[in-house]
Amino acid sequence: MKLKVFATLSTAVFFLLSQSKAQLPHLSLYVHGLYATALNTHSADRYNGGLGANAGLTLGSKKARAVFSLGYTNFFAKHDSPDHALGDETYIPAKIGLRQYLPLTLHTFFIQGDLGVGFIGYKNISETKSRFAADIGAGAHFGAFEAMVSFDAFKQPDYWSSWVNLQLGFNIGI
Repeated sequence: MKLKVFATLSTAVFFLLSQSKAQLPHLSLYVHGLYATALNTHSADRYNGGLGANAGLTLGSKKARAVFSLGYTNFFAKHDSPDHALGDETYIPAKIGLRQYLPLTLHTFFIQGDLGVGFIGYKNISETKSRFAADIGAGAHFGAFEAMVSFDAFKQPDYWSSWVNLQLGFNIGI
């Protein structure tokens, strides 16, 4: 009887003290300020550039993470542009994507691609339109700080509005 109690207690202690080899998923929240400059001539002829912010959640392993993001960018209308009467353009993207950390970089450098919808509005018009939006970029994560350069585009009826975004911000997670 004592042997059975000892074996049962030993087994219970062994399982309680042993560590699980399963990894918990990594979860983080990022917030970036951004500056945007136009890549295509159609956007460059109409806007001086843009300022905004982007926030998102990442969830996954150390190497690859799903990304869920929401942003806001205001593009400043040029006074001599053909569409000046429309005013500043606002772009609110809601996207999902993938962030892949590059091997041999201690999970510091990454590439990221996102797809989703961009809500486009203009200062002097109350109508908002939704358009397909996508981006691809690369960045670096140092402690709680993060920097990223991305190519961002959304589909207009007769052209792609494309921008280079320089982003700098925080990434906090477990």
